[in-house]
Amino acid sequence: MGRVQDIVMVIAAVVVGFSALAYNLAGWLAPNAVQVPEASRLENRYYAAFPETSVDSVMQGAWQDGLEDCLADHVPFRDQAVFFNAGWQRACVAASAQAHGFDVYPTFFGSHYYAVPRDGLVIDRAEGQPADAGGAELDAWVRTLNEAARRHPDVRFVYDCVARHDQTEANPTYRYYRDRLNPAWLQENLVDRLDPRFDAFVDSVESYDEIVGEWFTSDPHWTLKRALKSYDKVAQRLGLASYPYDSPVVAVPSWYGEYAKNGLDLDFSLRMEDLPLDFSSIAFYELDEDGGAPKQMGMRDAVLCGEDLVETGISSQYYDYFGGGSAKAVNAGGGNGRTALFVGDSLSYCLTRYLAANYATTVFLLPGNSRFDSSFESYIEQYDPDDVIVMMHGSKYQMIAEYSPAFMGLGEEGAR
Repeated sequence: MGRVQDIVMVIAAVVVGFSALAYNLAGWLAPNAVQVPEASRLENRYYAAFPETSVDSVMQGAWQDGLEDCLADHVPFRDQAVFFNAGWQRACVAASAQAHGFDVYPTFFGSHYYAVPRDGLVIDRAEGQPADAGGAELDAWVRTLNEAARRHPDVRFVYDCVARHDQTEANPTYRYYRDRLNPAWLQENLVDRLDPRFDAFVDSVESYDEIVGEWFTSDPHWTLKRALKSYDKVAQRLGLASYPYDSPVVAVPSWYGEYAKNGLDLDFSLRMEDLPLDFSSIAFYELDEDGGAPKQMGMRDAVLCGEDLVETGISSQYYDYFGGGSAKAVNAGGGNGRTALFVGDSLSYCLTRYLAANYATTVFLLPGNSRFDSSFESYIEQYDPDDVIVMMHGSKYQMIAEYSPAFMGLGEEGAR
């Protein structure tokens, strides 16, 4: 039996290797007829290149490993094969789930993304509670926020702790696991520990119907309709303008979210709506050492006026449309004449214009999405805000500790 398996493995390796070489040779000889992609849209990465050859790399096995990666990446129709493999696995999982009375099941063997076909939903499984009640990372985050509030008594501080749909009991996989993250945990271990100067609250998903109706059905982000509900909670605390969700338009008619992509399940597409409001008085700038070059904040304005379209696909249409990342917004209309410092995550992409419309200047910081080498306190001193708004999902502090440990007073050894 073992000999048969060895023969099969050798044959498979030869077939894969030959098909990859033939595929790339055809692409080199007839590039107009055979286009060999340089990157995978599915995995958002460039394919492995042919390894550099040297005696040391061959002797140490690095060259062989590199060749194996290169051949595996350049098999013809690789992405299609990956989806096909996941599809037949999902069919097996679905049949077993149906036989046992389950209507929620993994999208393939070992996947932590789950399909709920009756609602056209692909969702991440409920997130586990952080070990040791958040440990040193959460301690550092709470300490950073409290020190900022104590040092700046004239600044208004608001913390919207978003219990995302994989961080609440409403998640359809919550009942299958123990010790899952939930609003009660966030209230006790984060919000209740903040200085009273913070107007802090847990912003939770109360029901499964909210997940289906107010969050993208195959993506970790909320719809604008849901985002504006959270914006209103902040706005009421700071006296900002309200934006009713009236007369939305379809901005992106069809796309696939991050969960669909990572779960290898493209059976369900979704669409994105927006409010056709005029935010032309707001200009965005990069946050960099050069003083801030103008920043293109997504395709929103071009799409709404009919000058451009967001292509259907499996890239990040949420980011492509709204834009995102750290930025400085200057409102030519002046707003309320105040300055706001906003610390958030990708949930805030769809809200940047609404927030910036209220202020003369708004600085957006996303330390859990990119690297920051300076502390939270240093940004408060630099921009001298009247209001500080923190809005991020419940466990985002973990990513801040990983990407930007200095932001919360951790050294490099604090990064995981």
